Amino acid sequence: MLEIPADLPHDARFDDHDVDSLVLAEAAVVVTRLYGVEVHEWELRDAGTLQGVADVVRERVAAHRAGR
Repeated sequence: MLEIPADLPHDARFDDHDVDSLVLAEAAVVVTRLYGVEVHEWELRDAGTLQGVADVVRERVAAHRAGR
């Protein structure tokens, strides 16, 4: 089960809140299944925050819809 704290602010750094690579790998699988676009753990780690992840997913979905 995905264990990102429910009260984690959107701008909080993952590193500051014990969100490790295993959690991010699981989140990548969930995002890939939910949105039908491939997202990797390292991309989520590089995004650094929930807002960053949302931005990555939004861009990936938009590119997918545009056929890129």
